[in-house]
Amino acid sequence: MKKSTHLFFVATIVVVIGTIFLLSSFFNYKKNEKPTNSKENSEFVTKNTTQQADAFLKEHNRIRGERGLPPLKWSKTLEDYARSWAKQLSKSCNLQHRQNNKYGENLAMAGGMGKNPETFVKMWEREKAAFDEYFGNGGKCCGGDFGSYGHYSQLVWRKTTEVGCAMVQCADGTYLVVCNYNPPGNMQGTKPY
Repeated sequence: MKKSTHLFFVATIVVVIGTIFLLSSFFNYKKNEKPTNSKENSEFVTKNTTQQADAFLKEHNRIRGERGLPPLKWSKTLEDYARSWAKQLSKSCNLQHRQNNKYGENLAMAGGMGKNPETFVKMWEREKAAFDEYFGNGGKCCGGDFGSYGHYSQLVWRKTTEVGCAMVQCADGTYLVVCNYNPPGNMQGTKPY
């Protein structure tokens, strides 16, 4: 092998190894990166912005409007109640319903684009077909495959008049949402409307 070809080969290997090293360092840094405790992040975790509250409410009321149901009102009390539970859940980033809850409750978790309130409410809306099938055949709450329609039925429960939601970010960057409803829906043995 000629000396110039040998030098070119060695230089290429050095560049490739250097690139691999830099990329692996970058991805390991991003993988281990934790959300900062910046003022902006802590405010996001501790309170909804007006835009977030409006987005949660608008999406709930869009879904209810499709069923001809009255719109919900935003409740600061329910928002605070949801926030206290969301903060608790964010420690382990596991979804678990609050025990002995006096309100209705929907939970959801999402990464990436999950910072958008509409994303979470639309996740619950995906249960509409299962809801229509179950209640369309004369079902009463909370039988059948309740897990396949229970979030949606809470969204469209006629007697519910208020909602309050809170969103938090877990240590791994995942977003978690708790929404509470008053009066609660999903009452055993009854129909949503």
